[in-house]
Amino acid sequence: MAPRGWTRVQLGDVFAEVVDKKIEERLPVLAVTLDRGVVRRDSLDRKMDREVEQDAYLRALPGDIAYNTMRMWQGGSGLVREAGFISPAYTILRPKGEECSEFWAHAFKAPEMIESFRCFSQGVAKDRLRLYYDQFAAVPALRPPLPEQRKIAAILSSVDETIEKAEAVLERLHLAKLSMMCDMLSDFARGSMTWREMQLGHLARIRRGASPRPISDPRWFSEQGPGWVRISDVTRSRRVLLHTEQKLSQEGCARSVSIRPGDIIMSIAATVGKPIVSAIDACIHDGFVLLDQISPDVDRTFLFYLLQWKSKELASLGQTGTQKNINTSIVAGLRVRLPTLQNQIRIARALSAIDDYTELSEIELEKLAAAQSALRITLIKGDSQVEVDAIAR
Repeated sequence: MAPRGWTRVQLGDVFAEVVDKKIEERLPVLAVTLDRGVVRRDSLDRKMDREVEQDAYLRALPGDIAYNTMRMWQGGSGLVREAGFISPAYTILRPKGEECSEFWAHAFKAPEMIESFRCFSQGVAKDRLRLYYDQFAAVPALRPPLPEQRKIAAILSSVDETIEKAEAVLERLHLAKLSMMCDMLSDFARGSMTWREMQLGHLARIRRGASPRPISDPRWFSEQGPGWVRISDVTRSRRVLLHTEQKLSQEGCARSVSIRPGDIIMSIAATVGKPIVSAIDACIHDGFVLLDQISPDVDRTFLFYLLQWKSKELASLGQTGTQKNINTSIVAGLRVRLPTLQNQIRIARALSAIDDYTELSEIELEKLAAAQSALRITLIKGDSQVEVDAIAR
């Protein structure tokens, strides 16, 4: 049953496809992204698709909605906020009557809508799914009255703005840390001429992990044993490894390399050069190295940040095969510079402080994103009409 005052429509009742090729104006070229909606193409770091002949571009106007025909089922749509040209690979929608386009841009990101777009897309495989306008027009939707559309859009857009501000803070923190690392750890760091230069293997033993074989044998795994560290466990963690998806049995652990809380490990395959400090008992496979027997002249936290600073250099040394990897000899032979122990501690404390603040900011951003998702589902479905009125006031 539709909420009071809401009507059931098909999206073709609300939007028409626009094919506007008025290219005589000088306008920016726009692109549709999954995470940022519609943006200027020159603001993107990634290389865009092949160039399109200029006379093939479509003109989009503020209030239009553009979507990626191949990625609508993944959320590839957004509100057009400035006039611009868009590749014909995208579809441009314009309201047929008086509608709040901002509301519909939010609605198109709701999980139920995304699933409808996937169901109505055509193609034999996911990477070939296409949602052309004819299929889009048949998608069912709930249409609130215009005043309610505007209220919902205002609420969700205010959350978007809060998230954008939090993301901007995080970006500044990442840049600040990079600047600090450059000042403190690079070859041009102040006072670095007095630092000792040596190979990493002189500071710690570099020990490669091992895997029980065959890895598919269920004997090696358990519900209760030590963690089994995989690359995915590390890439989704921050500085500290707190959890692994899988655990090893005693038999499996005997055929691997054990690590203890406080140990530093680093990935040497696939995602090369990512260090992490373990907070759990676990085992590592041969896609990792363990740095143990660390010299008493080295502060462990400083060593972690030194590895972090050298990660790009290590990745550049990767041997290309089915996936990029490096070996223990490459890691052990890495040239590093070491300040006095007192300065190591000072540097480690400074970098730890900015990481502490960054991680708190990341957690807050995750909470905001979760709240945004829940709020979008509730409001777009009309489950909280009273709450909408209350918040709008």
